[in-house]
Amino acid sequence: MEQGGSSGLNFTKSKLKKEKMKTVVLIGNSIRNGYQATVQRELSEIANVWGPVENGRTSRYILEHFDECVLSRKPDLEMCA
Repeated sequence: MEQGGSSGLNFTKSKLKKEKMKTVVLIGNSIRNGYQATVQRELSEIANVWGPVENGRTSRYILEHFDECVLSRKPDLEMCA
């Protein structure tokens, strides 16, 4: 079994070939902008990680635009930070 980077995720190549890549959506403020590249790198073999270029502004804005910002991408996992 191969180790999936420092994230501690274990996976096998044969298992990855059988399963589709997961979709992860990151939304949040400038803090999310700071860790997004790390999350993309760490999950690159098991998930497509997306986050908007701009920060998420306020919680109210995110909630008002949740469908277009998050649900339209049909994520397997959403992370708000």
